[in-house]
Amino acid sequence: MRPFPRPGSDSRFAGAGAIVTGASRGIGAAIARALAREGLHLLLIGRDEVRLSEVSAEIGAAGGTASSLVQDLTAPEAADTVTRVVVERLDAPYLLVNNAGIATAQRFDRRPREEWERELATDLLAPLRLTYALLPILLRQGRGQVVFIGSASADQPLPRLAVYSGAKAALRGFGRALDLEVARRGVRVSVVEPVYVRTELGRRPTDTEPPLERRAREHPSSVLEPEVVARAVVRLLYRPRPVSRVPLAWAAGHALLGVLDPFLTPRRRLPPPGSDGRT
Repeated sequence: MRPFPRPGSDSRFAGAGAIVTGASRGIGAAIARALAREGLHLLLIGRDEVRLSEVSAEIGAAGGTASSLVQDLTAPEAADTVTRVVVERLDAPYLLVNNAGIATAQRFDRRPREEWERELATDLLAPLRLTYALLPILLRQGRGQVVFIGSASADQPLPRLAVYSGAKAALRGFGRALDLEVARRGVRVSVVEPVYVRTELGRRPTDTEPPLERRAREHPSSVLEPEVVARAVVRLLYRPRPVSRVPLAWAAGHALLGVLDPFLTPRRRLPPPGSDGRT
């Protein structure tokens, strides 16, 4: 791992503040490391205190600046708590990365109501609440960015992932509309939509191996590393755009898939129980 910029770095964003949710592992941890290399000062948010501290310590040991906050973002007071900590710890908050998310693969009619409502709260309501709380700070500054980590399932939804796919589709619509509202006021909003990414998303207590880890082992060419998504987020720092699809092949084929979707959808089969994740 190459060293992170020291104080005084000539990076355009050196010293600016960034908030990354779901930063204890996977995509969130990779994004945190990538942003630290650009010189941003980080506030890492997650529910796993041990792993969150490990990521923060790793960044600090490599010359970056990071602190952590253990927080369940679905809690009613979460957005206010995060806002207070942002004001206390970050001198110049610039970037909010809404990455935290969960997914459970199961037929909707068989899921307990409290389970899918929590998934919806994590994947959709929590990022909207946090954005609502922090956006006024960015608007007062007249500069800033908000990035949502979405999913290709917004376009290609899969059975047994109805709640997850629906939340990601709603997240894209919200992000694009919000960008139109605030872009002229100096704040840009982007949605990053990757296909399968090697993460622990969707892991169940009975799993000996996370579904996407298994897919990566069996079909390595079909699964992205989290660092690929992290690089896409860094690119948005310098060239903001409303939607960034990852990888480039998915972006290029997006329009074609839209045309073919009516023909492909009837042939789409249910995945085996327990197979889920970012798609």
